[in-house]
Amino acid sequence: MKKFLKNLGLWIIIAMIIGIVVGVFMGPEASMFKPLGDLFIQLIKMLVVPLVAVSIISGAAALGETRSAGLVGGISIAYMMLTTLVAIIVALLLAVTFEPGSNVDAAGIAAINEAGQGVATSAAPESAGFWDTVIGMIPENPIAALATGNILQIIIFGLFLGFGISTLASERRKKVVNGLNTILEALIWCIGKVMLVAPFGVFGLIADATGTFGFDVLLQVANVLWLDLIAVLIIGLGLYPLTVFLFSRVKLKDYFRAMVKPQVVSFSTASSLATLPVNMEACDEMGIS
Repeated sequence: MKKFLKNLGLWIIIAMIIGIVVGVFMGPEASMFKPLGDLFIQLIKMLVVPLVAVSIISGAAALGETRSAGLVGGISIAYMMLTTLVAIIVALLLAVTFEPGSNVDAAGIAAINEAGQGVATSAAPESAGFWDTVIGMIPENPIAALATGNILQIIIFGLFLGFGISTLASERRKKVVNGLNTILEALIWCIGKVMLVAPFGVFGLIADATGTFGFDVLLQVANVLWLDLIAVLIIGLGLYPLTVFLFSRVKLKDYFRAMVKPQVVSFSTASSLATLPVNMEACDEMGIS
């Protein structure tokens, strides 16, 4: 019974179902629950930027002490580009094959756009070329990047600063890294407390979406949703587990068990920012440094 009560992923799924039911019966009046979702997303946004900044700086400072820093960084970037390429190919193939959204009217398109508003806005503009994208990754003002939540720029700055800290004398470096790790532990504690209200936030988001657009409209975009789930399954059950199996010591059953919660949060909130700290927590559960 205690294990059931502590299963956050299960509670989020229950909250989604209740949110749909409430939205169907209350209609537009279900928007009264939207502040619950807004509050949850706002709390996550409050913590995720300092969490990313501190963890990247701390990790780079520790990694910079070893000769493998450049190798690890290069492999990470190459893997990110590879997975992005595979995701694009899968999405294009599914889109061309099934033509999702062909039966969706204006209200359905509005529902899709509304669902996507929670996604992080740190991506480069669609018209940006290669060099524009590369230059855009480097923050002109790191403080502005932190203030606007530009995650990619924060990561680049954090890596540079972390590697710089790694060049300090051993005693001075350890003091800085220990201080950063202390702050990181405090931020993780805060994230853990915020996640306790995740089911209420998810309920508010789903109830508002269902009530505002109506269940019939949501059914119109169901083919888009199912196609999205198929794409996620191809990547989530194919590429990522293969990587874990070939290049890590993490058991696949541990990987799948730990990744349930991040997937549920990602699906229900449509927010990469909200999912990021949960994803980091899953990595900790798998014993990843």
